[in-house]
Amino acid sequence: MSSANCRRPDYSSDDDTKLPPAKRCKADGPLSLNFDAISLVLELLPPTDLYNAALTCKALRVKITVGMVVKSVLIQNGRGKQTLDELHKLMSRKAIHPPSALRLLRLVNGRRCELCNRGKVKFIRPGIGIFSCWTCLTERGLTKAWKLTWVRYRKNVGAYERVFKHPRTAAQEYSKTNYMMHVPRTDKAGESIGPVVCFDDIDKMVAHEDGVDDYLDTVLGAPSEDEHAEFNSAYTGTLLRAQRVAQERIEKYREENQKKKDGKKAKVEKIISNLSDLLDESFRDAALKRKDLTNNRYSSSSKQPCLQFLVPFVDGVLKEYVLAPSKMRKKNMQEIADKINTKLRLIDDKNFLSLDYLSEDEPFEVVLKNHFSGDDKISDLDALFSTKIVRTSWRSTGTCPIDDAFFDLIESDKLISALVHLKGSDFMSSFLLPQGAVA
Repeated sequence: MSSANCRRPDYSSDDDTKLPPAKRCKADGPLSLNFDAISLVLELLPPTDLYNAALTCKALRVKITVGMVVKSVLIQNGRGKQTLDELHKLMSRKAIHPPSALRLLRLVNGRRCELCNRGKVKFIRPGIGIFSCWTCLTERGLTKAWKLTWVRYRKNVGAYERVFKHPRTAAQEYSKTNYMMHVPRTDKAGESIGPVVCFDDIDKMVAHEDGVDDYLDTVLGAPSEDEHAEFNSAYTGTLLRAQRVAQERIEKYREENQKKKDGKKAKVEKIISNLSDLLDESFRDAALKRKDLTNNRYSSSSKQPCLQFLVPFVDGVLKEYVLAPSKMRKKNMQEIADKINTKLRLIDDKNFLSLDYLSEDEPFEVVLKNHFSGDDKISDLDALFSTKIVRTSWRSTGTCPIDDAFFDLIESDKLISALVHLKGSDFMSSFLLPQGAVA
């Protein structure tokens, strides 16, 4: 704000001090903006805010330059960067009309086709430099196919190739066809857009006696190198800085994300510590065994837990609070502790680990008892909770079978079924085969 246009009020007078601040300044004179200072602020704005500022008034609009827009887009590394990348490929060859600062802002912030204003577009069309939808590009006459199978091309291949290979000729080559903009175009503001060389210029450039460059300068009045210089210098000069800023942004995100995960994990560990005091000492440690998932590549998502309990039943009960520790209340904790205690006490109450419920007369039960008394002995809870389901099919999982289904079987006094459940149906099917079938 200029001090000459808004003088400080004189507070020596008693009448002035009675006026509100707004009226004191108004009585002193109108306010004016210091546009030199505002130019410094504009350089710090993201592309969307820069576009809004350009539409505020003409005085701000003239302060926004092409270099300012390029730097803003590259530093922010947003959706407009791909548009700049495609533009630079064409601008470095001086193959298109250089966009003004306002048009460049429309391109990097655009979402709909600039021709039909209906089709959704994410970035400019490669090789043509126009913010066009596919329908306008192919069906509404924006481009036209120049075929290399035509007779006039085959009769004068060298001359036509000099035109097509010229850096200022923009054409997308597919198989034996070059797709080019049909005729010169302007946007709704009257600014020339797209490639300098169009479909109708190819034959004229070949026939021009003074060469391609002279045709570009004298006939087409192609933009000079200086008109492309601001964009190209801003792009190349800012690219390294933008990459450094992007890397710093990634590192900062990872650091903040890791800090959040560590804080969340600390809250979960506190919940486990408090829950441990409410569980029976006989199975407390075995029930709360867990593995850390913070190094898992999917653990950064809020929908993925930071740790997993090895006992599926316990993991299912606590998973909600591992995902959102703030939901845990004393009432919830007591209910969870009671549920875990009730279920795990069934193992002792039913004498499940003793295997006394297996008959010595039934061959199947004898084999089953010998199996669980041997290498896969389940003499205590640690051994029981370490049991893994082994499947012979391609769906092999190796998960712990101590889940709700296991406790439902024990609670229903189906102890043999609960024992079979520990190894899965695929594993136990070998006991049911006729003699000699295994061999």
